Amino acid sequence: KTLLEYDPHDIEVALYLANTYLDAGKASEALSLIKQLLASQQKGSPNEQKLKIAFATILYRSGNKSEAQNEFNSLVLLSPDDPNLLLARCRMLKDEKLLSQINEIVTKWYQNNPKDSHTPVAVARDLMAKEDNETRKTAETILRTVIEKDSNSIEAINALALLLQITQNHTESVVFYKKLLELQPDNVIAMNNLSWLLCEEQGKYEEALELADRGLRIAPNYTDLIDTVGYIYYKMGKYDKAVQKFT
Repeated sequence: KTLLEYDPHDIEVALYLANTYLDAGKASEALSLIKQLLASQQKGSPNEQKLKIAFATILYRSGNKSEAQNEFNSLVLLSPDDPNLLLARCRMLKDEKLLSQINEIVTKWYQNNPKDSHTPVAVARDLMAKEDNETRKTAETILRTVIEKDSNSIEAINALALLLQITQNHTESVVFYKKLLELQPDNVIAMNNLSWLLCEEQGKYEEALELADRGLRIAPNYTDLIDTVGYIYYKMGKYDKAVQKFT
């Protein structure tokens, strides 16, 4: 509230405050704040759109789901290609577990906006965060759709490799991490994750060690990689070297 008093035109602060009101069980204050800000916006401005999306989202989160859906429908008619609107709608549908609808609207949106793979990947990452197999399967479907259209989408390949690792599909996860490193040879996070999989899931200790050492030459103080190298040495029975890395 103090920040907003200092700069009443800071929309991001206003949105944080509105969501904080909502989290505190003060939905009426959140809606009142957004309405007040909407009244001061220029017609058709980016901030007006952002506030309208926030208003629909707060309506939904406060239990006014029918009214929220009407607001979203109106916004879609006016701005069908707005990525922020797509993300907000998908979060709403995720809460309702309407996963087939998410897949449908994301696929349609991506068909109409084929140059923007970032937005469908962002939807998938949001779904990945939910510890539910069905929800994560929807995320996987979206990511595979992106990769089918853009086989070199680093963002989608990275997300899918991680998702497959999380869901225990280690063999395919290795394939996508290797593809990612072809596109980003210096990606030390991918090197660490792949090294771990090669060691722990496939028993390819030498290959894992070579990859991890390559990563440490790039980022010698990356602690996750130091830990991975120590673990590989441990699995190889080279305990002195393992102790050295862990120390």
